[in-house]
Amino acid sequence: MGKIKALELADLPQGSMKEVELEDETVLLIHEKQGVFAVCGMCTHAQVHLAGGWIEDGVTICCPQHGGKFDIATGKAVAFPAVTSLETYPVSIENDVIFVEIE
Repeated sequence: MGKIKALELADLPQGSMKEVELEDETVLLIHEKQGVFAVCGMCTHAQVHLAGGWIEDGVTICCPQHGGKFDIATGKAVAFPAVTSLETYPVSIENDVIFVEIE
């Protein structure tokens, strides 16, 4: 599939997140101080949309249903009941456009 245009950078201000559908994948884009990250948008524990959750300390996404937590950079599950990591996707920004690489 390759690199896919996801969103204009202006539509994802720092400190925000937005769910997008790319090539039949639910992807959560997160813009924090460290950069823009793309992770699977569905919790690996409860299969709910992580876009309804919140970001803690700019480094973890928290599931809105049971509070499982994932590292936004690596996708690693860091708090129970989440034990399976999220898939992550490479992100690039070109001319203020966010691209996500989906295999």
